[in-house]
Amino acid sequence: MQNQTAVAALMAQVADSLKPDFILSMGDNFYENGLLSVNDPQFHSSFSEVYSADSLQVPWHAILGNHDYGECWTDESCAEVTARCQGQPDCYLSPLHQLDVALWEQDWRWHCERSFMLTLGNGVADLFFIDTNPAISDYQTAVFANNTGGILQQSWQENLLELEANLARSTAQWKLVIGHHPVRRNNRPDNNLDILPTLEPVLEKYGVQAYFCGHEHNLQYIHRQNSSVHYVITGGGSLTDYSPIVHFDNGGSQFQYWGSGFVSCAMEGSSLSCDFYGITQQKPVLSIQLTAY
Repeated sequence: MQNQTAVAALMAQVADSLKPDFILSMGDNFYENGLLSVNDPQFHSSFSEVYSADSLQVPWHAILGNHDYGECWTDESCAEVTARCQGQPDCYLSPLHQLDVALWEQDWRWHCERSFMLTLGNGVADLFFIDTNPAISDYQTAVFANNTGGILQQSWQENLLELEANLARSTAQWKLVIGHHPVRRNNRPDNNLDILPTLEPVLEKYGVQAYFCGHEHNLQYIHRQNSSVHYVITGGGSLTDYSPIVHFDNGGSQFQYWGSGFVSCAMEGSSLSCDFYGITQQKPVLSIQLTAY
């Protein structure tokens, strides 16, 4: 069920009280196939016009999800999507459109890169954004892997090496990593085996306190005993699971919410508090507090 406008309304209400400095988008920003050009009307209909409340007029830092790569699995389905171009110039399936400065010129809030860093509070916190799409083995042979700027032109190993180098240099009290795909998850019979063996050791080696992601169309919180990393899955911004999902405890499962919603976090000194909001309630369905050591 798609509840994007309802989620946006609750986000605006919470933001009116919290006064956020910025908002993060965990990928799959434009469903289902990303943008077809920098002039794709979906940029306005699914972003600018939906998140129009005064309280949401802050920078939006976004990463790419698999759908933003122009996901389609057959030549026929890809052709159906690109048929919307109708001879328009520079119209094609590609993640590059979302990276184009032309979108920022249309809406100053928009900021999307593959992998990047943000430093907050004069170095108190470093946020590391990583493109996880090249890690997924099923994508390597998919039709959409050949899109301009697509999966086959990226390197998961390079992304990991860059992340590790940046983590090693960081002297921040808080180290938070943001990706699209989960490392661990509750709603499937196994964890993400394309990412878990390579990314989790890096997160733990450098004392990352939390990994934020989307992809799964729900809200989840996972934390294993004796691990520094708290996994926050916030993928319920629009399309959510239609039916109840079997809950699998793949290690450290703490919470799951199978509906539309988002996560709001506030940092103060050595404390980071995160509230999980579902649109069925006007108050958090879960609140957690993390401490930086």
